[in-house]
Amino acid sequence: MPIEELQAFLADTRARTYMIVVSLAIVCSFKKYYSTFKSAKSRPSALPPLLSLCVLGITWFYIFRFIVTHIHTSKSYFGDAYRDVLKDEGQHMISVQLLTWAIVAVVWMEDEGSLSDLVFLAYGFLGAMGASFVLWVPSLFSRPSHGHGRSRRTLSLFSVACAIVAFLCITNVAPCPKEDERGCDIDNRFGSFRPSFEMWLHGLHYVLVLPAFARLFPSLQKIRVDASVVYFFTGVILSYWHFSLLRSSKENGLVFVLLTKMTDCQVSITTDMVCCSFITLYTIYHDTVLHVTSGYLGPRANYNVSAAKNTALFRTTLAAFGLVLVSPAAVLAFHLCARRASASHMTLVSQAQQWMADRRRAQIVDDQHAMPGTPSWCNLGLWAESKGKKCGYDEACQRLALELATSAGLSCDDGVLCCGCGSGAELELYKAEFKLKHITGIDPNMGRMAAWETARLLNGGDFNIRRIQASVEDLANSDESPFFPPCLFTKILALDNVYHYASKYNFFRDCVPLLPAGGTIAVTDIVATKMITPMWVRMLLVVLGIPDQNLWTRNQYIQHLSDLGYSHIQVRSTDGNVFKGWKRYLPQQLLQYLDYSIILASIPKPNQSQTPRKKKVAVIGSGLSGLAAARSLVASSETIDVTIYEANERPGLAGNSTWHEDHLIDIPPRMASEEYYKEYRKMLGNLQIPTQIVGTDCTYYGGDTSKGESAVYASYDMSNALKNVLFTLFNGGVSNFWKLVVAMSKAGSEIDSTSITFGDWLRMSSLRTGGDAFEMCRENPFLYIIIGSLSWMLSCTYHQLLGYPADIILPYLHSLYLRSTSLRGDGSVVRVNPSIKVFEQTLLYGVQALHCNTGVIDLDATKTINGIAYDSIICATEASAVPKVLKSAPTVFSKVKYHPSVIYLHTDESFMPPNKKDWRRWGVEMNEGIEEPQLTFWLNKVYPDSNFSSNVFQTWAPLRVPKPGTILKKASFERVVHTTSTRNLISEIEAEQGKDGIYFAGSYTVYGMGLLEQALISGRKAAESVISDMLDSEKS
Repeated sequence: MPIEELQAFLADTRARTYMIVVSLAIVCSFKKYYSTFKSAKSRPSALPPLLSLCVLGITWFYIFRFIVTHIHTSKSYFGDAYRDVLKDEGQHMISVQLLTWAIVAVVWMEDEGSLSDLVFLAYGFLGAMGASFVLWVPSLFSRPSHGHGRSRRTLSLFSVACAIVAFLCITNVAPCPKEDERGCDIDNRFGSFRPSFEMWLHGLHYVLVLPAFARLFPSLQKIRVDASVVYFFTGVILSYWHFSLLRSSKENGLVFVLLTKMTDCQVSITTDMVCCSFITLYTIYHDTVLHVTSGYLGPRANYNVSAAKNTALFRTTLAAFGLVLVSPAAVLAFHLCARRASASHMTLVSQAQQWMADRRRAQIVDDQHAMPGTPSWCNLGLWAESKGKKCGYDEACQRLALELATSAGLSCDDGVLCCGCGSGAELELYKAEFKLKHITGIDPNMGRMAAWETARLLNGGDFNIRRIQASVEDLANSDESPFFPPCLFTKILALDNVYHYASKYNFFRDCVPLLPAGGTIAVTDIVATKMITPMWVRMLLVVLGIPDQNLWTRNQYIQHLSDLGYSHIQVRSTDGNVFKGWKRYLPQQLLQYLDYSIILASIPKPNQSQTPRKKKVAVIGSGLSGLAAARSLVASSETIDVTIYEANERPGLAGNSTWHEDHLIDIPPRMASEEYYKEYRKMLGNLQIPTQIVGTDCTYYGGDTSKGESAVYASYDMSNALKNVLFTLFNGGVSNFWKLVVAMSKAGSEIDSTSITFGDWLRMSSLRTGGDAFEMCRENPFLYIIIGSLSWMLSCTYHQLLGYPADIILPYLHSLYLRSTSLRGDGSVVRVNPSIKVFEQTLLYGVQALHCNTGVIDLDATKTINGIAYDSIICATEASAVPKVLKSAPTVFSKVKYHPSVIYLHTDESFMPPNKKDWRRWGVEMNEGIEEPQLTFWLNKVYPDSNFSSNVFQTWAPLRVPKPGTILKKASFERVVHTTSTRNLISEIEAEQGKDGIYFAGSYTVYGMGLLEQALISGRKAAESVISDMLDSEKS
């Protein structure tokens, strides 16, 4: 490239900006590619990055050569480059194939990708589409969520609308016909186009980006349409259009295009199109191999990788012919349709089953339909003989459920997993009838049952019954799932649904590692009565949602389960008592080939003379640390019975939560930012706990109360960057802001300074020149925000805050320093929705017993509570309570300092700033002469769906008592206060862990801020120590 032309190109501000942005997109895409494989704990291949760079190099070599050639004559590099690739009829077909492929690929990314995949999209639009997707597709395949389960896939209507508009744009960027150029611009070596060409071209690129950004706006995602239908019609439309282009001109043939001399931009876009075609074929090949080797074409496919590759090669070859016949975009659309077709089909089957269930239910009792969103029966039922009385549908369903449970031998010692439970009507039945320890129901489509389940937990429903959204395919990743740890369940049941699974062979295979020795699996299933079943029967069963590979005979059942390692296999026929109720709908010609049976199998027990004794662990205290410890113990592979003792009336995590106007309000609100509460937020996500983003707009106000002064000193709103910039420029001061930025950026390198306090660090960073905390805040309004926030967050005084170890505060500030500068915010502060009670009930799952109003005192080395001797004790109370719990408590616990605090739930508006325009969700009042800030939450904004009849507030560390008649609830609590002696205290506590089988958990046992994050970590650590010591004692 000549130096003069290069200088001229870089002199263009838009060109420089473009190059910077595309360079950042490329770097971020490569980082995302490698980080995705790292997260999946797999080794990334070097081929996709090399291929991406190769395609990028070829395409941009020709693009830059085009720019150099036309540097002085081109008015718009972007527009003229597209004119150049669209001006000829032959190249127009190649170009629109790439553009239509981009439409399908963008919808695909919105369908299966994540918001962070935007970097790949930027790379594709600004660099090369093929170079981008050759990175994205392998990274997508490496993600654990990518697979072929039956969960229904849908697309937002907004994305579909964007795709339609994008296609409309493509149809309007065609060159003017040479025989009719009326109304077209002059051909300036780049073809003749209509004046609206630039508008349609720019509109195409803008509208293609919108679906990816739609994830930022949940309202645009509400209306959903079936993905398979969208992909099917997309493929049909693109195929038809491709055929019409082939017929429009003889020059549209691919051979003609390749034999014709191409311009630089035409070579570039053709290279890009070839790469996208390769990506399409690779996707088909990969998905076919995965589909076959995963067992979806029958059990034997698990062991025949060569046959799987041959099948994939055959399908890929057919797809290669389709690239020319119907276009790469249509081939990709049809492939994505085929991947979704099974899920869409099963959704229709499920809806038909529910409709039929409602119809059968109404035949006995008029209008007796299950209330929407409540558990209802939906299975084939066991229709027993009854003279003079018709058997009701619900009665028949319940009989079949009980027949399966009785055959499985359910008892009070069992933990049960019910697969494909639908609305979960059998869960309450089994729990009550057989007094089970716990029971979990999984189904891929929770629908409105999710809201019902949340309401049940809020109202104190049985915490040892749970419904979760998951498919049986998720059992294959049980080692990574918090719901299916090995040996948690002793029995696995599938009531009238196993024949609908994508592969029931895989289901039985995946259940083996979940069950303990002696564990049982029991299912009801449709069994073939003959080895050879007519084709019409198999096709009809496929229409009814029963894949061909799922139709087994009795002997095949026994053989397959034996191959998987099961023993005591039984296939019991129901003697026609299931099909009896459906003779009106199912012809006898079909039923003669089918039988309905109950299948039982168990995991062989090892040859040992004595069954290991179950270990008993008591957890004292039911705050987050105690519940986290109990959760870890229950989920461990060890056989442990966990009992929780709580001195108060209710469990401690949501113990102060109170109802107000049909809404459960958490006291305290229990909010968590993404940057610091990593383990806490991770657990919420893993356990499918619903959360809601909480706005962080905040007002800091106060003054000198002795003089009656009150003013707003600072305003903070992460959702409004403009307000924060204006505050920085006109209130906080740019110099103060810069001092803070410099100090925060250095905080990470000073975390190892363990001998200084936070106050010392402020002086060392020139942020504090002397005086008390309030005077320091007046000198720098940004410190006003930080000091006020940290004080209420830690529930301590300013003096106590300045005495905190710097290496506790600085990691927190370093993780938040961009947020603390008030210039960036992503709305990442969340709360459990609708209440922390949901999280509390979920953590209690699997606990054998919860004893509230049961204080434990004077516990000695025998570890006996209420006459029950325990193997281990986890004391998860505050450190100040340990001397009461233990008869001979170590003195270290009395050295841990706490600061008391009070919270009021009230309706007194005087706790907010005097001027209502200054009200925010968070209001921090800091007054001179008072050593602690007051924090008031405006709950009408924190709970946006509450619709309270008046303004409701929650105030921490109130400076005064709310007015009479406005108090709804008062709560008191203590928060640990750390000092420079904290490290030594924690070391002393560590030395006491495990002595006489007693362990300690609580935020005070972990070096950190003393928040929910530390409480969670401490509970896990205590449980891990218990399990480790038990294993060591067994070995010795």
